[in-house]
Amino acid sequence: MSSCAVLSAYNYGKINVRLAKVTRLTDHHLLDEMRVQIRTGGDFANAWLDGNNDKILPTDTMKNTVYALANEGNVDPIEVFAIRLADHFLSTQSQIHRVEVTIHQIQWTRLKTDEGKPAPSAWKRGSDEKRYTQVIKDKKGTFEVQSGLSDLVVLRSSGSGFVGYVRDKYTTLKETSDRIFSTSVKAVWKYSAGVKDYNATFKKIRNTLIENFHKNPSPSVQITLWEMGREVVSRVASVEEISLTLPNIHYIPFDMASIGLENRNSVFFPISDPSGYIEGTISRKHLQQPAKL
Repeated sequence: MSSCAVLSAYNYGKINVRLAKVTRLTDHHLLDEMRVQIRTGGDFANAWLDGNNDKILPTDTMKNTVYALANEGNVDPIEVFAIRLADHFLSTQSQIHRVEVTIHQIQWTRLKTDEGKPAPSAWKRGSDEKRYTQVIKDKKGTFEVQSGLSDLVVLRSSGSGFVGYVRDKYTTLKETSDRIFSTSVKAVWKYSAGVKDYNATFKKIRNTLIENFHKNPSPSVQITLWEMGREVVSRVASVEEISLTLPNIHYIPFDMASIGLENRNSVFFPISDPSGYIEGTISRKHLQQPAKL
């Protein structure tokens, strides 16, 4: 029987490969923990169309490869480790034409000794903030590195307001010139070629984002997002563009009048949902003014 259906896209891989590595140096240890995802594309459509697995590398083998390459070399910085994984699959599997490796790094902080010095082999789990990278390579030589961070929760207790907005018959929000501004920053940036030190570049970008979150008065989340991204593109030559997501984490002033008291803008109750959701992408070509939809 004839069919009008075609297989228009396909890929496969392994997700949520959890990896921890301890590098045992002479006087101290290094700890890295991450989740790795691998997606491949190539010449193996027959597995979908005919059930023929003769060109399918098992995803279990992909998982084992993550551990093998971690054992053979460094996993820090995660960008370099992702490149090593992509290169391995492209060079050893002729049927694989394209590889996408995504890594989310989990944060650990070194403890201190009684003397206040860094402990050589003890850590505490950090915040929920995660470092991220995605490497895409193919056999034609196309090569792209994106990195970023997520769940960076920041808050400023002054210097933020929200006035002059559009009102309609359903608007109940009151204007304020002094509010708590908190958000969970997600940032993804695209690197140009020739990054010499991914760790140092990541640290510079992260510090720039934090500095410009609180540097200037904030009449809106939108302009703060613009200033954060603009400064990253201005200061870090290897960043072609950066996309930011700043959801509002609302802190609502508690109605003290309902219990016969006065709230001097000091008591709040935080809510997580619903929240405002503000996004923007800043690129080097459009540095002078925000791009319009």
